[in-house]
Amino acid sequence: MSSISLLSNALLTFDIGSFLQNSTSTLKFWGGLFITLCGLVMLIVAGFKTAKKLIGNPQQGGQISWGTVVALIIFGGAFFGGGIAFIITIANGGQKTIMDLGTGATYLPLFSILF
Repeated sequence: MSSISLLSNALLTFDIGSFLQNSTSTLKFWGGLFITLCGLVMLIVAGFKTAKKLIGNPQQGGQISWGTVVALIIFGGAFFGGGIAFIITIANGGQKTIMDLGTGATYLPLFSILF
């Protein structure tokens, strides 16, 4: 009888709000680890491609451009150093821009000059 009362108490204390809050924080943590791992992989690939371009044969080293190597280093460093906070900052900036455009708080100066 006590196991049934424990089960019913556990079901009664279940709160969907706390469940969603806990799952959100867990997913943010896992997402941050995944983004950090992606940044590390990008940095390793950038290092490998840089060495291949500098050491390798010019005909074989032309597979990837220097711009791609630089982009891998920049974004890999940002992902590795920033993790989920970097992505959330970009998303918040995009949300602010959309909200400003929707409320008319931001306008295009050239557009106002022409019309």
